[in-house]
Amino acid sequence: VIKNLLNVSTKDYSTTLHSINVMAISIGFAAHNGFDKYDTKIIGLAALLHDVGKTKIKSKILQAPQKLTRNEFNEIRRHTLFGFNILDKCYFSDNRVKLTALGHHERLDGKGYPNYKTNLPSFTKILGIIDCYEALINDDRPYRNSIKPMEALTIIKKEVHNGKFDNQLFEQLVCSLA
Repeated sequence: VIKNLLNVSTKDYSTTLHSINVMAISIGFAAHNGFDKYDTKIIGLAALLHDVGKTKIKSKILQAPQKLTRNEFNEIRRHTLFGFNILDKCYFSDNRVKLTALGHHERLDGKGYPNYKTNLPSFTKILGIIDCYEALINDDRPYRNSIKPMEALTIIKKEVHNGKFDNQLFEQLVCSLA
């Protein structure tokens, strides 16, 4: 785990900060919603490592100063598969760590990636919505600035209405952030 975190931090520091923030929000979500200690640990670990596959993406793509081309974006999308393969070699006692990392960009409407699933495990749904929220509020990019938390929640609420995220999880996220 430590080796993988070091690999992420040396490859792309903004991914490291994002992963730590996603972990903190996930642990807060778990605590607010009464998860037991074990499940809190698992979702926190999955959140911390969810983007470890970005270590296999070229730095020039990860740190591109402009909006990505279609090919570059398709390469970025492979980070979920790369992450699954990295975490699979870590031999976690709970498969949810690697499966949550694999599926954190899947969406309920089947338009996510990498497997275009609609029937998603709860930790995958939780991490997906938290990952989206954190990226909106903290990840300035050359082609887009970060936005305020309430604006991010408004955007995510629209995605709930469009069938991408679970409404009950959205409400639980809002309450956990309050």
